[in-house]
Amino acid sequence: LSLCLDPTLAFFLYEQSITFAMMFSSMTLLPIWLADEPYNMSEDMVGIAFLAIGSGTLIGAIHGGMLSDYSAAQPHLKHCPEGRLYYTQLMIPLVILGGMGFAYSLQHGASLGWVLTSQFALGYGQSAIMSGVMAYLTAAKPSTAAAASAVLMFLCFSSAAACTAVGATATAKVELSGFFWILSGILLVDFVGALRRIFHALAVGRPEQEEETNADGPTKTSQPKNLPMLEGDLRRPLL
Repeated sequence: LSLCLDPTLAFFLYEQSITFAMMFSSMTLLPIWLADEPYNMSEDMVGIAFLAIGSGTLIGAIHGGMLSDYSAAQPHLKHCPEGRLYYTQLMIPLVILGGMGFAYSLQHGASLGWVLTSQFALGYGQSAIMSGVMAYLTAAKPSTAAAASAVLMFLCFSSAAACTAVGATATAKVELSGFFWILSGILLVDFVGALRRIFHALAVGRPEQEEETNADGPTKTSQPKNLPMLEGDLRRPLL
């Protein structure tokens, strides 16, 4: 659990756990609201409604992995592990918009299309971020990648369980939108810290990469070329 306090991991671990809690909360609250006015949906229809967030997480996982690999191949990003998070971090605003759209749509009885579209965006963004964070853990902590992944899963499900436990009570006191505002505010604060960590790592890593390149350059160019040898005489080069 000391990994939770590691400054190179902490922001990304907590960021992922908060987005997971938002997604999980939306999944637990959705059937409660859809079974009531004005939707009055049956159990079968509620189950079908879960296809929106399910398809979002599936597509987001694939796209997040592609974005992470794309980032790792860019010359200005590949010199440090944090570069893998450069593009997947763009999904944080999408998660916030998806969560708030979901809350406001249900609270004000908007059309089911708005509810499911918001949940799709929430699931898509969360899953894409998770793909990037998992890749980052492997690159940043290769010797303890399994432990770091275990800590991430522990934090995700712990935060999801806590939000599920307090979700019904919280929505009754501060309304559904207020509950998601609180989660979004916490996520936004962590997002700012994560961005600072990424840009700091990129700024520090770039000079180191340039020094290594300059140090390796002369070594590679100063290596003597192999001269052809006379046939039958392996000791004397052909001049």
